[in-house]
Amino acid sequence: MKWQWVADQPGLEQALSQPDSFIGVDTEFVREDTFWPKPGLIQIGNAEQVFLVDPLVELDFSPFQRWMKNPDQIKVTHAGFEDLELFAHHFATQPSPWFDTQLAWAVLGGPISIGLDGLVQAFGHAPLDKSKSRNDWTRRPLARDLLDYAAQDVVHLPSIAADLRQQLIDKDRLGWLMEEQGAAMDRIRGVMANAFDPMDRVKGLHSLSGQGMACMRAMVNWRDQTARANNLARSRVIRDELLLVLADCERWPDLAKLPGYRGGATRRYADELKQHYDAGRAAPAEAALDKPTRPSPQQKKANQALKAAVTACAERHGLAPEFLARRKDIEAWAAAKSQPQGWRATLLKEWL
Repeated sequence: MKWQWVADQPGLEQALSQPDSFIGVDTEFVREDTFWPKPGLIQIGNAEQVFLVDPLVELDFSPFQRWMKNPDQIKVTHAGFEDLELFAHHFATQPSPWFDTQLAWAVLGGPISIGLDGLVQAFGHAPLDKSKSRNDWTRRPLARDLLDYAAQDVVHLPSIAADLRQQLIDKDRLGWLMEEQGAAMDRIRGVMANAFDPMDRVKGLHSLSGQGMACMRAMVNWRDQTARANNLARSRVIRDELLLVLADCERWPDLAKLPGYRGGATRRYADELKQHYDAGRAAPAEAALDKPTRPSPQQKKANQALKAAVTACAERHGLAPEFLARRKDIEAWAAAKSQPQGWRATLLKEWL
């Protein structure tokens, strides 16, 4: 496998000058204590040549931004959601056109979360070494075996993508993939714009009273803003379980005595946290969430009937049932809270 380390402007220009229609793109990053993925390496290439770009050196990445939008080259990823998030946050760009091999494999009827190694072997290539994924990719210098490991992740992507794309065209499913990738792009834009309710990430809200919900919302919104602004993982600011205990307290307690307290950033932000706790306790109470209950016999029957229909439809069209509809989708459709959209609506029309 031939790869080239890139840490200067001419090397970056060379990496972006490959003429092929399909180019593999991958990243290595660290995200243990940070809100955003911290880039450690960008891999660009194919079976002939891989370029390992160092994102930690001071380069002009505007050529990379333009290349990502080059309409004549399809940028290929595998399970690329976090790669796209990294590109959006650190480089203010997104690949277009873009092709994700994991999504394409699912659209064609394969397992929905196939790993790169499994996909590579499905196309007759030798197994990949996946033993080095958990490393500090921001450390320099990177050992040669790590660079070999990183390069292998893009070697086969272009040829596999070309094959998968033709299969999608033959089955008239390329539009399905475009829908799936469009939805992924929408989620990335939502993350970047802070468009999602951070309360949706928290489990255990059913235990709170209406006033506890108001207090929890004030603290969770503050935590999300603080984590973003300081590039800290949410749990590094304050953990969910501690927020849930706090939201239930009628008076501000001694934080150090609460279960889940670990000091650190939580101690550092204690004064700010108290301000939002006080604001939440003073805010109008929200409606408490209904406690989870078992579905009624009628609901259970409707869920089972719809699940059977989804399974039959998936089998008819050679899809994994869980790709056609997740459990929560089935329950929402059965309760008439939502409906299938896009290609799923077309496929399921005769079954629902």
